[in-house]
Amino acid sequence: MEPSRIVSHFGIHIDSDGVAFLEQGRGSTNVVGLSRKSGLEVRLPSRRKHCNHQVPLSSPVPHDHHWQFFGSLLSDPLVRAMLPVPKSDDRLFYIGDNPRLSTVLILLSKLSSPIHNVVVPIWALKRRPS
Repeated sequence: MEPSRIVSHFGIHIDSDGVAFLEQGRGSTNVVGLSRKSGLEVRLPSRRKHCNHQVPLSSPVPHDHHWQFFGSLLSDPLVRAMLPVPKSDDRLFYIGDNPRLSTVLILLSKLSSPIHNVVVPIWALKRRPS
């Protein structure tokens, strides 16, 4: 096993053998099903200490109908913001009272941690320093 390589963010990283590993809060996993660790250590440059995503790679392949629906949403900025991939900005989205978005927000929140809310009422947010 190669020595630890430090990376600055959670997400997908490729090791020296070309195997893609998903680095998350509980360690790394790979789609190939290898039983070895990635050899990577995540050290975030910010004060955040955890990864907000817990994507199970061993989940079954979704039904075509579900996959097509999700694919149709990929161009939406909110969907892109909630995908479990590294991002260069830390954006907030305000969503008005729109009942049609409830299903979308529920589905998107499933990509994230069950204990760290990604959808919160606006009054629960702290003001950002200027």
